[in-house]
Amino acid sequence: MKKTLEKVKKLLPFIGIMLFAFAIYTLHKELAHMSFRDLRKAFALIPISGVFFGLLVAAVNYVILSFNDMYSAHEIGVRLPYPKVGVISFVSNAIGFNLGASAISGGAVRYRLFSTLGLDGGQVGHIVALNQISLFFGPCLVAAPAFFFAPDTIFAHFGWPQYVRYLIALCCALAPALALCAGAAAAHGHVFAVKGIKISLPRPRALLFKFMIGFLDVTTASLVLYSVLPDHSAPLLIFVSAFVVSMMAGTLSQVPGGLGVFDVTLIMLLSPFYRHADMLSAILLYRFIYYIIPFVCATVILFAVELSGRLSRYFGRLEAFLPDAAAVWTFMAGIWLLLSTAAPIFSGGWSRLGALLPLPLFEASHFIKSVAGTFLLFLAWGLAKRLKSAWTVTLLTLSVSLIFSLPNDITPFRDSFFLLLLIVLLFSRRSFYRLSFFSAPDLKWSMAILAAVGAVIWWGFFAYRHVEYANDLWWTFAFDSAAPRFLRAAAGMSFAALLIFLLLWLRPSRPAIAQPSAAEVKALVAGSYASDAALALLGDKKFFMSQDRKSAVIYSPAGSFWISMGDPIGKKEGMAELIWDFCEEADRRGANAAFYEAGSEWLEVYRDAGLNAAPIGEDARVDISTITSSLDGARWRKIRSIKKHMEGEELTYSLINGDKRDKMLPKLRGISDEWLRKVYGTEKGFSLGFFDEDYLKNFPIAVALKEGEPLAFCSLWLGGGDEFSVDLMRYTDGAPRDIMSWLFIETMIWGCGHGYKYFRLGMAPLSNLDPQNSLWERMGNFIYQHGEHFYNFKGLRQYKEKFQPEWQPRYIVYKDRAALPLLASQLVRLISKKHAAGGR
Repeated sequence: MKKTLEKVKKLLPFIGIMLFAFAIYTLHKELAHMSFRDLRKAFALIPISGVFFGLLVAAVNYVILSFNDMYSAHEIGVRLPYPKVGVISFVSNAIGFNLGASAISGGAVRYRLFSTLGLDGGQVGHIVALNQISLFFGPCLVAAPAFFFAPDTIFAHFGWPQYVRYLIALCCALAPALALCAGAAAAHGHVFAVKGIKISLPRPRALLFKFMIGFLDVTTASLVLYSVLPDHSAPLLIFVSAFVVSMMAGTLSQVPGGLGVFDVTLIMLLSPFYRHADMLSAILLYRFIYYIIPFVCATVILFAVELSGRLSRYFGRLEAFLPDAAAVWTFMAGIWLLLSTAAPIFSGGWSRLGALLPLPLFEASHFIKSVAGTFLLFLAWGLAKRLKSAWTVTLLTLSVSLIFSLPNDITPFRDSFFLLLLIVLLFSRRSFYRLSFFSAPDLKWSMAILAAVGAVIWWGFFAYRHVEYANDLWWTFAFDSAAPRFLRAAAGMSFAALLIFLLLWLRPSRPAIAQPSAAEVKALVAGSYASDAALALLGDKKFFMSQDRKSAVIYSPAGSFWISMGDPIGKKEGMAELIWDFCEEADRRGANAAFYEAGSEWLEVYRDAGLNAAPIGEDARVDISTITSSLDGARWRKIRSIKKHMEGEELTYSLINGDKRDKMLPKLRGISDEWLRKVYGTEKGFSLGFFDEDYLKNFPIAVALKEGEPLAFCSLWLGGGDEFSVDLMRYTDGAPRDIMSWLFIETMIWGCGHGYKYFRLGMAPLSNLDPQNSLWERMGNFIYQHGEHFYNFKGLRQYKEKFQPEWQPRYIVYKDRAALPLLASQLVRLISKKHAAGGR
């Protein structure tokens, strides 16, 4: 089931873009008999009074939504003044409606703003969840009476039976009724749970208030569109029912604002009452009033908050959100610029300078605008990633766009939009700090860019559909030849988009960071308190050095992560600062820092740096300070019997180093190859050593010999502290059964004699997780209990238990909970990366 859900989640962006493409195709068919001149006439028929009334109703709608947030905060016991909540609600809803998935995008904005007022993540999450009650049940409450009382005209047009609308009305009324019953049951002590997770339901009175807000929200939103129609041919109930159906279709499509899906659905449903041109012009104006204007106002409010110390006193510093707003704003600017090259309606400004300028300059400015608009779509993506380079290029592109717009037209509103965006970018310069340019294309942004370019090209072909295509159009240059200019602009934006995508996919992922010399790496390992620092010698990791170069984080870039293998290595002094520096540098370069198999010592530092920790198992460490060659004492009873049993095998223990080790490496490679064939495995890496002669020459190797020939071996990590560890462990197929246990016993006796106190046996993955703590531990415990078919989890723990070890917890430290599954998959790729047996 989980794998199915993950596949569905991955397919959602593709489903959204397919629905968007289908909506554009359907819209194209529906508008087949409509000309661009018809659309211009339809715009002229919209009454000015209707536009002002639509603006007023839109303002009322956002005020109603502010009471949704206010009441949700009241329900969780938080008392906040309305002016603050009202501003937060307006900004969050304006952003959420434009980005799509408003519960997530708007919820993220709410978290940032409410947290400045002292609310924690749990409280903000509760507010977001309560808000969704109104947004979910509002359409149902409006649809129920609308479908029940609406005439049959709209249903008869599509050939639906008359009872269909009554059935839809009943289903819509049933959903809130069931919610009220569940709320009443919860108020009387009934507990609802899904898979062991308790669900808290509001009281019936709170649900009724939420239902009322949702009803008013949908009603006022529909009135915004209804008010800008040229006439009111459709009865209000029919219009509202069609609006609700279109809104639900747009929501299910997961396309931001239901773009395309909402439009084509509403046009088709109301086709018996309105011409397509009238509906399309009204929908475009509705989107401008309800979506674009509030979004611009929300950004301006945040900008004002940054500039005003008096407002900052109430909301704190909100510059962290400005890059997101600037990214969406830049994306909209790119679309606007492209639309100005695609249809005459967008290029009829106050004054045309073309007659005063040479024709080549006029044509060139039109083409450059198409390329600049395409660049802005990609630069919006870079701004969302806080990239300094994207900020610089965006300023340059916007300036060029404004200059090259002058030969074609001067449009005060659009130019003011661009200038205000320039000001916002200039004052939020500090927010763009990441150094590397974006490399691996993000799927959602890629889909959005392709959808925008596709929609603009379709709009241009629709605008010039009366012009018959001919090859000569490409080479027609004249001031009054708009269609040829559009063809060249469409080719320019398509070529620019293709070229940028290719550059993004083919360029190197990140700039390199200066790495230490081999001598410095060996000094770091020798000075480390933990023996697993020897993994730094494996050669498959990068180093992030401290300022004094006495400690380092050893990590590997993987996707959008910088994954450290364990805690930092080297001297402990300055390690807390090193962890902070590593996290900040990863963030500056567009990556998320993570630490795999981190211990408990630095957990507080990780948390202070904004990271989370999840347990992944326990590490076995044996106290060998009291061990003797005869294994006296009750503690060593189990392994004493193993040693006694192996004494009859005539084995010899030898710890080899230097030339003796180097000469024996070819034989040990044969043992390693035989062992790999036996277990049907390949060499692993990152958190495990692999057989490589250059790597193994750094360590002593414990060997079990019989008649001078090696049967088994294990390499040893000798740290700079009081512990040492076993690394690579291999044995031949003909070796005695307990040969590795015997080798460990002899190695522990040797270690005690050389002043070591602890011998580390390594991790027991997923062991001792508490399923009551979190979903992560619940899943890990389930795999530990039932995953023996894939990995011997329990057997590994039981094998190490016979040495009576101390168990120390190990963690995976990460930044974003939502990215934890992706981080886990990248870790699997790192560890399972194939290395050739017998060498690299």
